Amino acid sequence: MIGLGAQGTQIFDMLAMGTTMDGVVYHPYGNGYGFVPETTYEWEWRDYASWIQALSPKTKLPKWETEWGIGTTSTFTNTNQADFIARRLLQESGLGVEHSFIYEFQDNGPELYGVDSSNPTTPKVAFYVVQRIISTLAGVRSGGSFVTINSVANGDFADVKAFAYQGSTNKTVVAFWFGNHDPRTPPPASTCQLTFTVPNPYSQAYVMNALTGTKVPLSSYHWSQNGTQCCVAGLPISDQPQIIVMQ
Repeated sequence: MIGLGAQGTQIFDMLAMGTTMDGVVYHPYGNGYGFVPETTYEWEWRDYASWIQALSPKTKLPKWETEWGIGTTSTFTNTNQADFIARRLLQESGLGVEHSFIYEFQDNGPELYGVDSSNPTTPKVAFYVVQRIISTLAGVRSGGSFVTINSVANGDFADVKAFAYQGSTNKTVVAFWFGNHDPRTPPPASTCQLTFTVPNPYSQAYVMNALTGTKVPLSSYHWSQNGTQCCVAGLPISDQPQIIVMQ
C-alpha cells in the first residue's frame, strides 16, 4: 500500500510504528491562502523546503505528493497558475521528491484547478509549462551537486531558489528563480551570477524561460568553465524560472 496522507508529526508518528507501505503520501498545500509555492502547511512546517528536509531523514520510502496545485480566478490568471506550478515542480524535483500529482488535469465545474479548461478541453499555459519542465528534466535528477549563488544585482539573495539536476545522459540542468512571493506580486527582476558543476561533455548550451519556452544561447552571457566548474554571469532572474540546459 501507499499510505499516510496526514500532516506534519502525524506522518512521523505513523512511520515510527513500522507500517509496511510503498511510499509516503502527503498533500503539500500552500500555507495560508496557498498562493506562494515555496510554502506549505504541515502544521509545524510552513516552508516547503524545510518540510522535505525534515521528512527525508525519517524514511527512505519514496515521497508521493498529491493534491497540490492552484486554481485560476478572475484575479489569479492562467500565467500566475503556470508560474506557481513551474516553481513547485522545479523545487520538488530539486529536493528529490519521487512522485508528484498535480490537482488537477482539467477544470471540474466551479473548481478551476486544472491545467486544462473544460467544455471544451483546452490547454492552459500551465499545461505547456508542465510538459516543458518534464521533458527538460528527463534523464536527470537532483543530488549530484549544488549551485553557488555568487551575486545578485539587487541584493535579494534570500529569495533565490537554485537547483542542479544531472544524470547519465551527458546532460546538466540548472533552474533558478526568485521565490517566496505570490506570482501576482513578484519581486523586482534582476541579474545574477551562478557557479555549478558540469561533469559531462556537452555540445549545446542554452538558457530557457520555463513559462514561455524562449531559449537564449548560453554564449549570450558572460561564462567560463574551469574543469567541471562553470560560472555564468549576467543571467536574468525573476519569479519566472530560468533553466540552463547543457547537453
